[in-house]
Amino acid sequence: MDDEHKNILRRCRLTLVNDMDPRQVLLNMVDPLLFTTVEENQIKSGTTREQQSEKLLEILPTKGAKAYEIFKKTIEKVHPHLTGKIAEAEVKKLRSELKKERAKSANLQRRLTRRTVKDGTPTDEELEMLGRDITQIWIKIGRRLGVEDRDLAEIDQAHRLLSEKGYRTLKRWKHKGADATYQALCNALQHELVQRQDLAEKFCYIEVMDTGTRPLATGRPDPSGSIPVEHLETSDSQIVDSVERNQACLQCTRMAQELNDLKTQIDGLRQQHQLTYEEVNKYKNAVSRAFLPSKKDFPSPTGVLSFLIGDSSVKPVATRSSEGPGKASDIFDHSNAKESGTGQRINSWWCVDLSENYRLVMTHYALRHGKKDGKAILQGWQLQGSNDKDKWTNIYYTPDSSQFRSPHPYVMGRWSVSGEVGAFRYFRILQTDMNSSKKYGIYLSGIELYGTLAKM
Repeated sequence: MDDEHKNILRRCRLTLVNDMDPRQVLLNMVDPLLFTTVEENQIKSGTTREQQSEKLLEILPTKGAKAYEIFKKTIEKVHPHLTGKIAEAEVKKLRSELKKERAKSANLQRRLTRRTVKDGTPTDEELEMLGRDITQIWIKIGRRLGVEDRDLAEIDQAHRLLSEKGYRTLKRWKHKGADATYQALCNALQHELVQRQDLAEKFCYIEVMDTGTRPLATGRPDPSGSIPVEHLETSDSQIVDSVERNQACLQCTRMAQELNDLKTQIDGLRQQHQLTYEEVNKYKNAVSRAFLPSKKDFPSPTGVLSFLIGDSSVKPVATRSSEGPGKASDIFDHSNAKESGTGQRINSWWCVDLSENYRLVMTHYALRHGKKDGKAILQGWQLQGSNDKDKWTNIYYTPDSSQFRSPHPYVMGRWSVSGEVGAFRYFRILQTDMNSSKKYGIYLSGIELYGTLAKM
């Protein structure tokens, strides 16, 4: 892994350590061979999640050039909310690079350009702008430009504003014709009685590219005789100078392209942040209501799903990874427990959609088993939230299957969530281990959610 990627990880290390679930990262690694079995055991040997995360981030930089991109793609899959933190660190790196490239570009620009007085006559607009800058010295400027005193007196009587007096004086000078050049104006502004070099540079000078195309040598030495040393020295010096300038031009072109690429990347990240900002504003304008657990979960008088199911204008939707007994929507029938489940497949899941107009910041959730013989109880799972059903965020809680309790066979359990929890439209129970019958597949006959519900 290169130093730039190491620095990015270093910038967001604290956030990764606090919020990352290293076991889920290892389980869903885009390249499952990135870490060896020994390294995975070293990571899992930590007594806390934070220690495991520290160990993972300690080993990761030693895993080669592709390790950073593999890790980043895995985080996007497992912890989408952390992707923004990594993007912020990348933006800081890009801005630092952009600053350095701009400094290099400015240095090259100074090397490749020179300032020279413009050709021709100043425009009326330029003279009007200059008139605002010479309000206290317009008479001195007029005399240096050859405007006669009687004309200056006439202008003074005819106009009240000093800026207008300056402009009219410059216009009177311009009517002189061929003598009204940038060079003449420059000389007047630099005169010892005026001493406004700043205005001369602002209005009279222009930067031009110095191509360095000068004759390589002077004179015509006789090819049949010896070539004077001074001719060789002059020629070599000019050749080197020309080559250096050409190389600088090419380097400047490459830098300009690199600057454009960096700007494009930064603009893309800004657009992502703008979308996040707009989403936040939606929540600011939302109407919120808190739903806290009561003694009973099925049916619950204070549950979010019970509330939404009872509202005829809202239609929450339940889906599952595969079809088994019953229907996916059986989890909404809180009054009647019945057998309902997915197929016996690995990575099974059950998902609830609150509907387009609702988002929930969850505090608790409850599950009810869905197999009439009381077997195949859920043992290992991950609670997740999403707003697009594409990127899922893990919601942390204490996964303890022993919290499933009576009545048999449709045992129930309730769990509280911890840490920073976002507002989500979709919630999913993802199976991560075999059930109590040592098989895959989820059996549920009820799900209830609690927390702060926002109507958008």
